[in-house]
Amino acid sequence: MPISRKDPRPQIGRLFTILFFASGSALMVVFSVKLITNSLELAFTDFLLLAAGTLFVWISFKLNFNKLIYSRGGEQRINLIFFKIGIFISSLVITLKVCAGSTSSYRRSLQEGGIVEWTSFLSLLLTAYILIYCATSIRPTSLKSIFYFLSASCFVVAMEEMSWGQMIFNWQTPAEISLINTQGETNFHNIGFIDAHSDFAFGMILAVVISISLLGDKFSRFAGKNFAANLVAQIAPSKMLLIYFIPACIFSFCLYYDLHEFTRGFTFRGEEEIVEMLAAIGLLGYSTAMASRFSNST
Repeated sequence: MPISRKDPRPQIGRLFTILFFASGSALMVVFSVKLITNSLELAFTDFLLLAAGTLFVWISFKLNFNKLIYSRGGEQRINLIFFKIGIFISSLVITLKVCAGSTSSYRRSLQEGGIVEWTSFLSLLLTAYILIYCATSIRPTSLKSIFYFLSASCFVVAMEEMSWGQMIFNWQTPAEISLINTQGETNFHNIGFIDAHSDFAFGMILAVVISISLLGDKFSRFAGKNFAANLVAQIAPSKMLLIYFIPACIFSFCLYYDLHEFTRGFTFRGEEEIVEMLAAIGLLGYSTAMASRFSNST
């Protein structure tokens, strides 16, 4: 069946190409700037980032994302690819943490508007777009409502990451908001009570996602008999994506209960940005796998 002009599938594949190319190019540019301005401070970790950037650019040219996502068996391929990406990112983060965790460049990457936060922001925006496609590709009203809600949630969280544009346009925070916002930014998650319990709430949400993923197969056995079981079975993430959600969940609770203070400075406040990035990429993998499933079932 030919793809109509209004079919969003070509745009989704193109967005993946842009995302990989932009991410890889950014890493290569950062390396080039450091090489030109102060080559003596180049470290092993910088070459790792250069290798990651080169790989991302290569992927953007090599892979046909539409074919990858929407051909038969696409869902399984996507889950496996994101599992491998998760291993790569985890290995890269651990290596950077061990080899360069005390450097200023590592800490700068975790700051507001840094490369880690931008990765989370772009991943969540793309996830929100793909989840809209999922919602329009299925018929049950209950599933539509869930995916519309998930899409809206991802969009709101993405905009919160950039303080609703303040990180980009650099406007002044209104005085009334600055007084109650712990970072003086135009967002909600850094306000008083919300800021104090955001790590716990994030950890609980991830714990629910993990539980649904682990119980998905069991619920599928009762899918034909029970409405709730059928719903859970259809939205359950692949267990392969737990490589993102489990570390993010554990670290969120560690931050909330201040367990990082017992590591004698090895982990510190600010590294929650890595947790948010892992969760965002995991959600991107989930939304893409769901898009493939619903596309091939219609």
